[in-house]
Amino acid sequence: MIAESLQVALSLFLLAVFCLSIYAWTRILTTFRQSGETPLAARERPAAHWTLAEFFVCFGLYIVCSAAGLSVARRAAWFSYDPLEAVNATADAAMPRTADDMVVSILISSVASALAVASVMVWMNLTWRLSIDRYGFWPSREDWRLGTVAAILILPPVLLLSTALNFVIPYEHQVLDAVKQQPTATVFVTMVFSTVVVAPLFEEFMFRGLLQGGAQAVSRRIRHVAHGEPADGPPLLCTAEEISQWPWWPVWMSSLTFAVLHLGQGAAPLPLFALALGLGYVYRQTGRLWPCIIVHAILNGLTMLSLGLGSAAGTPIP
Repeated sequence: MIAESLQVALSLFLLAVFCLSIYAWTRILTTFRQSGETPLAARERPAAHWTLAEFFVCFGLYIVCSAAGLSVARRAAWFSYDPLEAVNATADAAMPRTADDMVVSILISSVASALAVASVMVWMNLTWRLSIDRYGFWPSREDWRLGTVAAILILPPVLLLSTALNFVIPYEHQVLDAVKQQPTATVFVTMVFSTVVVAPLFEEFMFRGLLQGGAQAVSRRIRHVAHGEPADGPPLLCTAEEISQWPWWPVWMSSLTFAVLHLGQGAAPLPLFALALGLGYVYRQTGRLWPCIIVHAILNGLTMLSLGLGSAAGTPIP
């Protein structure tokens, strides 16, 4: 009964947010039509010094750390599932089959993500002094405000698109399917930690920061060479005027990569592509990662909350 009441409360809350989003978008579009003012002005900031290489390094470290973690876990008998044995298995058979396997698998992925991010950040900080500040990875009070506003603007259209597409191509996710098969409190709490805390940090660091930020830096250097500017390189400070003239291909490229890496989850790549475009715009204009992380965490948190309440109420979960 409590779970059902909470489901109703969540639905009413989302309806209120949808209404607020419609009002906010109406104001933004009206202002843009009247004055041409964009919803988020470009902000002056230090130039990025990394390139696309850091993205591939971070992704490679994640794969290596994940494989090493699984190997250690199997040798220590913490993990009985061997994914190599399930290469030709069905989707259900390719899942960890016990709650303990599921928890260990999630924790290994989370630790691998954290190690990959920490390693690249240390490398960048040793290579370029204060690169963490330049990267926008140090949170500020303004980041929380901007993240909340961005969530109100970005998430309702994304959720609406996801709901509509789900009627045509049902959403699929092996991890969520495994949680449904192993609905224990330990599995659920571990999954919440992974999806709401670790995944937003890791994925925004990778796709918005390393990939999009690196592509923006490459584009800036190409433009510098094309204009025959001084040989000592582009200025170390990106002005708001310069940022407003940046090409949009880094946003599209990082968003498309983010969506493609979610193939196999039904129609999810389409709403995730829309989500990535919104987050890419926020990062392009501000150079701040935390607003993107906050939006991503809220989306994943809503998904897990819906999953948990649906499981507790005994209702089918889409």
